[in-house]
Amino acid sequence: IDSLIGPPKNMTESAFNSYWYGSRTDPSNPGIAHLFPRLPKYVVHMAVEAETGKKPPRTGVYVPQDDPLGALQFCWTGGETNGSPGKCVTFNDLGRKIIQAAGRDNFWVKGPELVNAVKQYAPSEYETFVRNLRGRNFSPSELDNPNMASRFLRNEGMALNSCKWYFVEQIEGEYDDAVEPVDVPVRPPRTPGGQPCPESGWWFTPAKAGSRRYFKKGEVMPSFKGSAYGDTFWQWDARQGQ
Repeated sequence: IDSLIGPPKNMTESAFNSYWYGSRTDPSNPGIAHLFPRLPKYVVHMAVEAETGKKPPRTGVYVPQDDPLGALQFCWTGGETNGSPGKCVTFNDLGRKIIQAAGRDNFWVKGPELVNAVKQYAPSEYETFVRNLRGRNFSPSELDNPNMASRFLRNEGMALNSCKWYFVEQIEGEYDDAVEPVDVPVRPPRTPGGQPCPESGWWFTPAKAGSRRYFKKGEVMPSFKGSAYGDTFWQWDARQGQ
């Protein structure tokens, strides 16, 4: 039964990020963040401990005790083994260096910051990874592809560690006062290169590293031919003014 109803344990931070924010390149996948204009408060019960591989004392969400970058896990008491906490999914030394260089907010957005950080701390390993992945189709320009940098991090920048866990519980009816209900802004649609900009602001394209720039409404947005990413599509940057 555990294997049928149990949720996946070893979800990485990348997976959590994808579920929460959705895709910046696929308008049909907006994520779920917009469904939660207010974030509830939670309490960490340090008196309720669990341990990797052992049945937890309570069913619910657990956070690793000594790793703030470790992914949370849902555990349950109904099974002998499958409901117990698995190993903590976290970053290894390489991943921690890159997350510090790229910036916490840029780690999974697949932008130039991530590419630059990967090249800074693992240039040869990164090139070897992409060459092996692409085989005869490898092109040096693919090293500037944020998707490749993200895949490299998921493969080479993560670790699984046994640890102890604390039980986390939502506080009913209480919300983070710093997060007030707001109208979710509607992003302008992504725009193909060669077309006029639909809205003044900061835009970027995965087709070229370091492409983030300000366009005025009506200004023709350039296209980059021969990019490993494929056709050029400009996307509205959520970090306007930064």
